[in-house]
Amino acid sequence: MAAPMAGHFLLQSFHPILGSPHSPTIYWHGLPVPPDQDGNPSDAVAPGATRVYRFALPPASAGTYWYHPHPHRLSAEQVHVMWTRSAGR
Repeated sequence: MAAPMAGHFLLQSFHPILGSPHSPTIYWHGLPVPPDQDGNPSDAVAPGATRVYRFALPPASAGTYWYHPHPHRLSAEQVHVMWTRSAGR
């Protein structure tokens, strides 16, 4: 889980699971990030590849934001897996 603060720089590596048939992105749900960093489906990350998201959070952007991998038509499954794995830690 990332916990940056307003004015901080976020550097997040994303590695889709090798062997998965899906190529997701990370969608930041309302976090004020540059368009090229906001999980556009046309910028999907192939399994086994790496995508590094880099952006500064502007001042006054404090809040609770939701982010998750965003593959086409599979978001519900991805969110379920993320929450069940996080709860087991």
